Amino acid sequence: MRCGPGWTLVLLLVLLVSGCASTAARPGSSRANAGDPTQWAGVWHRPAHATASAQWLVLDADGSASLLGADGLWAIAWRGEAGALTLTTQTQDNPASRELRLWVMKKPGATLKLASAHDEPLHRLAGEWRRASGELRHVTGSITVSERSTLPPDAVLRVAVQEARRVGGPPQTVAVRDIVLGTTAFPVRYHLHVPAELLDAAQPYVLRARVTAAGVARYASQSLYEVLTLGAPTNADITLDPVETPVRLRAPPAAPLAEQVVALEKAFGEAARARGTKSAFLEFLAEDGIVLEPGPVFGRAAWESRPDSPGLLEWLPDRAQGSASADLGVATGPWLFTAPGGTGRVAGRYLTVWRKSEAGWRVVFDGGFGAPAAADARLPAVTPTLDIGDCERGAAGDPAELQLLDRALSASAGKTTAALVAARAGHNLLWLQPPNAAGASAAAATQAVAAQPATLQFRPMGGFAAAAGDLGFTYGLIEPSEGAAANAAYGHVWCRQRGDWKLLVVLRRPLE
Repeated sequence: MRCGPGWTLVLLLVLLVSGCASTAARPGSSRANAGDPTQWAGVWHRPAHATASAQWLVLDADGSASLLGADGLWAIAWRGEAGALTLTTQTQDNPASRELRLWVMKKPGATLKLASAHDEPLHRLAGEWRRASGELRHVTGSITVSERSTLPPDAVLRVAVQEARRVGGPPQTVAVRDIVLGTTAFPVRYHLHVPAELLDAAQPYVLRARVTAAGVARYASQSLYEVLTLGAPTNADITLDPVETPVRLRAPPAAPLAEQVVALEKAFGEAARARGTKSAFLEFLAEDGIVLEPGPVFGRAAWESRPDSPGLLEWLPDRAQGSASADLGVATGPWLFTAPGGTGRVAGRYLTVWRKSEAGWRVVFDGGFGAPAAADARLPAVTPTLDIGDCERGAAGDPAELQLLDRALSASAGKTTAALVAARAGHNLLWLQPPNAAGASAAAATQAVAAQPATLQFRPMGGFAAAAGDLGFTYGLIEPSEGAAANAAYGHVWCRQRGDWKLLVVLRRPLE
């Protein structure tokens, strides 16, 4: 039977609809060959290209997932069904979880080909991924807080593993996980996946954690926890400390903060002369204050165990620096100890760090060195130099960030300690190291930097940072080479200059 023009039109419409349906079904037919979802587990990699950095997708057999390099998009879990890969994701700006579905276009082997699902926009994760050849490393542990406080339900705990030192750029993050705390109580368990291909066996890696609420840091790790390489463990239990907010001043300070630091130093010294050195230190030391004896120890315990000394310890500041947030200050100057009856004298150089909290100004670090002095030695008359670093405001200070900078000063392949420290030396650098009790500055400081042994390794133990992001301090131990026993203690005053952290004062003290 012949078809008239009307039937021809109907036939064409039927064929067109059939073709569209066939086209729509093509992804489904490919997904039918996507294979067993349990075979999708593994570590997948997509190299960097013109418009994106390298990306890593970890699909663990236990259903957890991790994603690196996707511009603020994290993956925390995955499942596979009916040819679709469903990722539970978070974004850097919104930690609330959201499911993202992608079609698996063929049975994965050496490659995993993903396409956007019909109900998803064209997604940046679509495309071809290759199976990474290396194994998957794990970092696990628990996180608790030293002081509990009420957190809002949207508070977020971020745990990350990153390089401890990187020359010529910021440390690379090799694993990250955001946990929305909600009603979860501490301690909180965590599990991070790290593709082995991202790790450099000669590079130390550290675990860091922070709790934020409404974009404001509430808790943070104040110390570094090394993991994964160089004999470090794969498990770390972390205690987070409250992030102190700057004390709000009801009125502007009566004098520049550096002048207040000088006044504090003089009051501290007057207390030592009037009531004895031990009494003065126990009055002015913070509960968590650190002193060098010769290595870092808790100051109050050290001074409480000492007998009262009948001798006279006196000091005067000759340089001082304060933070714009009026919560951190440093001072250095000469000191002189006179034995009873003037039978002997010891002279030296000290460095003191002051921090303000609700309890007022307290000493959080005190260290220095000395040597026998002449029988007629006296403290020199000094006029303190103020604001020696011209420090600039920046992002809120993070003690762990500064400790990472310390770790990055450690010698590594092709880089000597002297070269790394020279790159971080600020203008007006002051170098304090025996036997130079006056301290080296300008050209002499440059010579001191260059004279350092080439293979030093820095092991930070703690630090403090101003809320204004302009001033900070770190302390720890120094090893002469990787794995050797520590032979010196250090203190570093950090000052932000020209937008970057620079060394303002360096203190070195041998472990005698």
